[in-house]
Amino acid sequence: MKKIISFLFILILAFSAFAQKDLINQDVVDMCQSGLSQEIIVAKIRNSKNTFDTSPDALKNLSDAKVPDLIIIAMMESGKSAVTTTAAIVESKEPEAVRRAVKALRRLASSTDVGVSYVNYSPLVADVKTEVEDALSDIENASIKEALRSSLTEYEFASSVWQATWRTDFIEGDLRNVAVSRYGVQKRGLLKVVWRDDFLAAIWRQGRNKFEIANSLLAQTNTKNIDSDDSLAGAWKITIVKDSKSVEFDMTITKTVGGYSGVLRSTMGNSTPVQVNRDGNTITFSYSERQKKSLLVVDFRGSLENGKITGAIVFTQNGKGEDAPFTAVKL
Repeated sequence: MKKIISFLFILILAFSAFAQKDLINQDVVDMCQSGLSQEIIVAKIRNSKNTFDTSPDALKNLSDAKVPDLIIIAMMESGKSAVTTTAAIVESKEPEAVRRAVKALRRLASSTDVGVSYVNYSPLVADVKTEVEDALSDIENASIKEALRSSLTEYEFASSVWQATWRTDFIEGDLRNVAVSRYGVQKRGLLKVVWRDDFLAAIWRQGRNKFEIANSLLAQTNTKNIDSDDSLAGAWKITIVKDSKSVEFDMTITKTVGGYSGVLRSTMGNSTPVQVNRDGNTITFSYSERQKKSLLVVDFRGSLENGKITGAIVFTQNGKGEDAPFTAVKL
C-alpha cells in the first residue's frame, strides 16, 4: 500500500508541475526520467498545449536523453503541429468513427507495450476487432479504412503466431521465413534463431504504424487552419527502386508553425521522425542512423507536382555515396 501511495504521489507531482504551462522538450525529458510509463507521457502530450522544438538538433538531444521514439513521434504529431492541422468537423459520422477505431487500436497497442499475457491477448484482440469493424461501417475514406483494416490484421496475425508457437520461444518453418523477409527480424545467438518475442514486437510495431497513419489521414482530410489545398501535408507512399528491386515506406507529413515535420515508417514497422523542408516545389528531408561502427546518412530530394513527388535518394556511408530514384504518391 505504501508503494502504491508513493507512486500516486509521484504522478500528482509530475502532472501538477506541467499543468499550468505549455509543455516543452525539457518537461518531456523530466517525465521520462521520473519513471512515468510511455503511455502516460504520450497521453499527457496529446492532451496538453505545447511549444515543442522538433528541429533536427532538438530531436538529437531528445534521443541522447534516451526519450523513447514513441514519445518523440507523439511530440511531433501533437501540440502546435496538431493544433494547426485540427480537423474542421465535417457533418458526418466519419471523424468520430475514425477516432473510435484509433482509440481501440491504441488501447491494444498499449497492452502490448506493458506486457500482455498470452491468455489475455486473443480475447483483447477480439474485443478491439468488434469495435473497429463497427467504426469502419461509418468511414467512407478508402485510404483510412485500408490503414485501419491493415492495423487490425497485424494484431490478428500476432495472435495466430502466438497461438502457433506458445509452447516454444523460437520461430521455425514458414513463419521463420516471414519473420525475416517481411518483418526484418534478426536472427540471434550462436544458433542464429528467430525469437518469438522479437517477431511479435515487429508485428506490433507495424500494427501501430498503420493506425497512426489512419490518424494522420484524418487530420489531412479535415484541415482548418492551413490552406485546404496544401499539397504536401498528409500521408504518402514512397517507393524506392534500386537494382530492379523496390522498397516501400509510408510517410506522414504535418504542417507546423515553422514549416513541416514528418514521420517515416518502414514496412518492417520502424519509424523515424524527420524535419521536412519545402522551397517552392522542391522537397528535401534527411535522417541518419548509427550502424555498428559507421554512420549512415540518407538524403531525399524531389520535386512536387500534381500530388506526386519524384526525385532521388542518396545513401552516404564511410565516405561513399549511392543514389536511387524514388517516387511518392499521396494517399
